[in-house]
Formats: sequence, structure tokens, C-alpha cells
Amino acid sequence: MMEERAFTTKSVLFGLLGGLIITLFSGYNNAVLSQMDVVGNYLPLLGVFFICFLSFVWNLAAGRIAPRLALCHKELVVVLGMILAVCWIPGTGLYQNLVPQLVLPDYYHSVKPTWQEAGILDYLPRALFPRVGAERKLDEAVHMGFIQGAGGAINPAKIPFGAWLMPFVYWMTFVGLFAGATVGLALLVHRQWAHHEQLRYPLASVADALIVQSPGRRYGEIFSQRLFWWGMLPILGLYTLNYLGVWFPGRLPAIPMEYSVNLSPIFPILTQSDTFCLHWFWISYTIIGIAYFVPSDVGLSVGLTSAVGAAVGAQYYHLTGKPLAAPDLEVFRGGGYVAFALILAYTGRTYYGPVLMKAMGLGKRLAHERQSILAARVFLLAYAGMVIMLRALGMDLLIAFLYVSFMLLMFLVLTRLVCESGIPVLMPSWVPGDLLVKLMGPAAVGPGALVFIYFLGSIFTAGSKQSMMPFMATSFKVADDAKVRMSKFLGVLVSAMLVALVVGFCASLWYAYGYGSARTGGGELEKAVRHLFTLKDTGQLAAAAGTRGLAKLALFRADARVNTFFLTGLLVVVFAYVLRFRFSKWPIHPLLFLLVGTWTAYCTWASFLLGWVIKSLVVKLGGGRAYNQLKPLFIGIIMGELLACAGMILAAFIYRLVTGESPVPFSIIIG
Repeated sequence: MMEERAFTTKSVLFGLLGGLIITLFSGYNNAVLSQMDVVGNYLPLLGVFFICFLSFVWNLAAGRIAPRLALCHKELVVVLGMILAVCWIPGTGLYQNLVPQLVLPDYYHSVKPTWQEAGILDYLPRALFPRVGAERKLDEAVHMGFIQGAGGAINPAKIPFGAWLMPFVYWMTFVGLFAGATVGLALLVHRQWAHHEQLRYPLASVADALIVQSPGRRYGEIFSQRLFWWGMLPILGLYTLNYLGVWFPGRLPAIPMEYSVNLSPIFPILTQSDTFCLHWFWISYTIIGIAYFVPSDVGLSVGLTSAVGAAVGAQYYHLTGKPLAAPDLEVFRGGGYVAFALILAYTGRTYYGPVLMKAMGLGKRLAHERQSILAARVFLLAYAGMVIMLRALGMDLLIAFLYVSFMLLMFLVLTRLVCESGIPVLMPSWVPGDLLVKLMGPAAVGPGALVFIYFLGSIFTAGSKQSMMPFMATSFKVADDAKVRMSKFLGVLVSAMLVALVVGFCASLWYAYGYGSARTGGGELEKAVRHLFTLKDTGQLAAAAGTRGLAKLALFRADARVNTFFLTGLLVVVFAYVLRFRFSKWPIHPLLFLLVGTWTAYCTWASFLLGWVIKSLVVKLGGGRAYNQLKPLFIGIIMGELLACAGMILAAFIYRLVTGESPVPFSIIIG
């Protein structure tokens, strides 16, 4: 039997096509359709729809008409990898934050007297922003045209690309370094996580199940199993019924997905402590299906997050008389993330240490370490490049190093949580720059660095549901399982990203100048303004601005409250890991403490708990055999919800083409 080829003309072309569809349609959806996100999570809706179309419909038709056009398993792996490689760019990813943030600071500076008094723009390098002429002023065509739009599709010739050229070059340089550090780090930890620790990668398991093919068949094996259809069709029918109910209100019955119970009379302290989140829950069939594939301790821990959060919040209120504030929880999670990263480094020390040493030329390289050593070198060079570039843009070297370290640490732990728990809508719910300022004090950070790291946070770390590293980790796992050559795989992934970055940037400008851009997103810089006034009022502004390097340590001001919550988060996660290492049957995973009080936990706890109960009953009553036999059923349940989301978006697109109007959006929380 002839060996399957992964890198063929049709696999690369289909991968580029899928990436372009996601890149262009995401902007169109945000600017025009206003439906649920096209990507939305780490199981991208439109990407899954495209892969299902290729794996089943395309291959089934091509297998009968033109077999050479059908895609084999390895070719589908390449297509899937290229799609995942671009999903962090459009939608609620990079460009949703990056492009508007290059215009909004100038706009807010013109309408907010506090920004003018603080001189916020003086601390942001001019080269990073679009401008006309030598002076930095609000331009009618460049800035107001971007915010207000032309009221519809615009001739590309009317877009002021010249004003955006230099900012594009600067930002693509930094984004390229960020991508290099992220890809290198993801590939570096892959061997440890996938082979040494045997992580399950639930999202990779779901994605791979859609493209694995039976011998002698071109279409995916999963599509030939009845249990898959028994899982998918009822869920697809349920959402179709609810969607039609939006179009024909009052004529069709609706099956609710969210429920609430009034528990205030029973537990009044939960209302008083402002942690009353157990009264509401949302049923997500995607989450229920994913919970079937994750380890039992992970499913139980995520399911208990809201209960634990409510108990802790109530106890805190009982002791202090005040609700547990969201900023305190953010600092707590930041400490937990640092602890989680330290544990990851400790458990993989026998692998990471030698690889990093050999990456720096110390020690003899072994053949099987070549890939890891290359990944480590790319990571270290890109890491250093990010720090050097921030220093060149005016940030103090020490602060640049600390900020980049915190940022990459956050993405590392976020990726580990996604790979271990399979939560597709996971967000960190803390911002590295904000945590750094709180730990060191604004004077030690300095006014220039303070403003810049808050600005960078508004682009890379604040509120994004689509981070690059989890997508890359899923891609690497699927490719590794399919025995696809990783060096070539990385090449096509990088090519797809380069195309998406250029096309996505141009598309973002076209949509903004045509349809306008939202005037929101100044929250992070608003924090910087408040810190600048604090420095001015306390007489520290001049000293903070003139101090460099290690001399900044003299300005360090420890906040007892911040340090308490940070150290509490750190110690709680370390203690939870010690119990996990000491007792093999310990039922609680430390990720529980990283999710407490987050939007992710609020939306997913009930579905994870239900999925954990179902899995536990299946294993208890039917054993491992029944568990494996029912896997196609739960893959079908997941796909029923995801395909329903994608179908609703496509229906809205068709309706818009026919009528010229956008329908009322139908929200499914997983999207």
C-alpha cells in the first residue's frame, strides 16, 4: 500500500483557502453581520465546519467522481493545522484589539481632558501609530474615517494605506517575534506534555476524530458510525428548533439552554457577598461532550469552581464585612499562574534543563532532541528579540524583561490548561502588565513603561478569547499523532500565518473605513492615566521617570493587600499540587483555583459537572469498554452544537446577501 503524503498541492491550497475564509469572514461578521464569533473558541466554529465539509462531503463526492481530488488523513492534518494557525489573528483575536488600538488613543486624547492633562500620548512611541505629517494630531481621513466609516463598502483606493505602512512594519516585527517565541515555546513543551506526561489533549482528540479515515474509505471514519449521528442530529435539531423560534416568535416551542433558581431566601449571604453565581447555569453540549474526554479530577474540579468560589466569597464577607473584589481575585489568579508555571518547570526539569543547555551550545546533542533544541533556540532568540525591541521603543530594560516574562508565562499556563482540561472558551482573567504594576508599584515601573505595558496589554492580553499558543499546541498534537514531519508542518503553518497577517490587516482597514469601528477599548490606558495622576500627586513622577535599571528597586513599594492575595494564590496552587503528587486518588485538580471567579467558570461549571456525572456513571456501570464504545456519541454531541453555530452564521450571511439586512443574532455561549 502506497504511503500517504501530507504535503501536496491540494492540501496546502485547501489549507490556505480555509485560512482565508476564516480571516476574511471574521471581519465581515464583526463589521456587518454581528452574529456570534466565527472562531470564538479553541474549537473554531467555521474551521470545524470547513474540516467536516472536506472530510465527509468533499471526500465522499471526490471518491466517486475524481478520487485524486480526495484528501487523505495526513493531508487533512495539514489543512487543519493551517486553519488553526490563523485562528488567533481575526475575530476576537489579535486584530480585533490591535488595529482599533492604533487609532483610539488619539481619539480619546482629543475628547478626554484627563488624558490631555496626563500627557498620555507623550509616553507612546509615535512610530507605532498612523499619522499624517510630522505632528501628531487627529486627522479627519485617517482617524475619524476609521472610527465613523463611510456607511458601507468602500473603494480600497480611498483607504489611507500610506499612513498605516510604517505602523504595520513595526507591529508585524513585534508580532513576528511574539509568534516566534510562542511557536518555539509550544514546540519545546510538546514532547514533555504529549510523550512524557501523556496529556490527553481533549480538543486535539475531537479534531482528530473528524479526519481519521478507515482503511479503504476516503471519508472520515467517524461519519460511518451510527452513534455519531445519534449524538449529532438531536442536538442539531434542538438548536434548529430554537433558531426558527427566533425567526417565528411564539409559533414554535423553545427548549431553554439557561436556567436560574432563586436561592436568595436560603443563602442570603451569597447575595450580600456578591458571589451569588450558583443561581444561574447554562447547558452547553460541547462542554458536556468534552468533559467526557477529560480526566475525572479535571471534570470534577471545573464543575466545582462556582461552588468553591461562592463558599470562599461568603466566608471572606463573613470575616471582613466586604465582598471579595474582582481586582483581588485577579492578583490571586496571577499568583496561581506563577505557581503553576513553576510546577511545570519543576516536573519537567530533567527534560527542559538539558535541552536549554544544549540550545546554548553546552552539551552533546542527541538525534531525537534535534527538534526540541531548535524550538528552544527559536524561543530564546525571539524572547530576547521582544525584550530588545521594547527597549528600543523606550521601555526600561528591566521592565521589558519582566513584562515579556509575565506575558509568556501567562500564555504557557493558559495553553497547559486548555491541553489538560479541553475548555474551549478559557481566558486568563488577569493582565500581566497590571499585575506587574501592582506588585512593584507605579513608581518602580516608571511612567513611560507603565503607559506602554498597559497599552500592550490592551492588544495582547486583555479580553482576547483567541490566543495563539493553544491553537499551536493542538496542531502539534494532531500532527504528531499522524506522524507528519514537523519541520515541513511548521513551514506551511508559518506560511499560512504570514498570508493571514497581511490579508487580515488589509481587511480590517477595509471593514473599518467602510463600516466604522467601535469606540471602546480605552480601559487599560485609563488605568495608566490614574497611576500617572497618583505619581504626580505624591511627588514621585520626576524620580520615577529618571530612574533606570536596577536603581528602580529603590522605588519599589510593596502593597500588603496585593502581596497577600498574590502569595495566597501561589501557595494554594502549590499546596494543591503537593496533595495531587502525594495522594494518587486526590480528586481536586489545581486548575480549580485558577478558574475561581472567572467568566469561564461562570459559564461552564454546570455543563462540566453534568459531563463528569455522565462519564462516572458510564465507567462505573459499563467499565472501560463501554466508555470507549460511547466516544462517537459524545463526538456527535459536540459536533451537533458546533455545526449548529456555524449553520446559523451561514444562514445570517445568506439572509444578508438576499435582503441587505442582518438578522437578529442568536447567541450560543460556546461561540
